[in-house]
Formats: sequence, structure tokens, C-alpha cells
Amino acid sequence: MVTLSPLNKKPVVGRPTLSAWSNAFATTPAGEGRFKPGYRVRYRVVHVNRFGESDKSDWLLAPKVNEDHQDSQGYFGNATYYFPQIALAVDPTGRTEGYRIFRQFQGDVEEEVTGGRYTGDPISGKTVIFDDFMQ
Repeated sequence: MVTLSPLNKKPVVGRPTLSAWSNAFATTPAGEGRFKPGYRVRYRVVHVNRFGESDKSDWLLAPKVNEDHQDSQGYFGNATYYFPQIALAVDPTGRTEGYRIFRQFQGDVEEEVTGGRYTGDPISGKTVIFDDFMQ
């Protein structure tokens, strides 16, 4: 008798990156919500499908280290801009059907972000952007 091991059908997670910014602070910035001048924040992602969830990704990578001032713990901020647009890594297996986004402001607990919008399509293999974190 041959025993077949079950296939792992869960999605595979990649590291998200900071893609762009949605809004800029005014000349005399007041900020919006928790995005006040001097904010420090970090993000990570879980890829989801009907079979389960991936592990949480590493913290988002901000490629413009000098501009976005990312530290060794993954926190970043920008003196000019807020509401980051995050490029979600494509699941190389093509199994991703959705995402869970997690955010942590420095000094606060990690929380799941439940607002925002996606552009793109996770099934098509194109990078998906999660934008405008209003919650």
C-alpha cells in the first residue's frame, strides 16, 4: 500500500515593500488620524486562501532608507508624507486569494488593518497595492 502525503496548499508569503505615499503633510502639518509628524510605523502581511494562511511576512522593506528612515526593527516614517502604499509580494505558487495586513505604530500593539483598498489582482500574479490606511 502506498501512502501519499497531503499537499501543502497554503499560500507562500513574500516580503512587502513600500511603493509610494498617498498624502503629503501641509506646510504646518497636523497629520491625519495616527499619522502625525514624527510617526514611526511598520507593516507585515499574511497571504490567505481557502486552505489556510501563510506565516506572517518579515516587516515591510522601505527601499529608500535615507528618505524613509527605516530602523533595524522595521519601523519607518517620513517627515513629508503619510499613508504609505504597500506593494504586496506575489505568491510564487499562485495560491493567494486574499491578504491580512498588520500594522504597528512604535510604542503600540500590532493590529490588523481592516480598512483600505486593493488595486490589482492576487490571482493574476501582479503585485497588489494596499492603499490609504484610514482605520
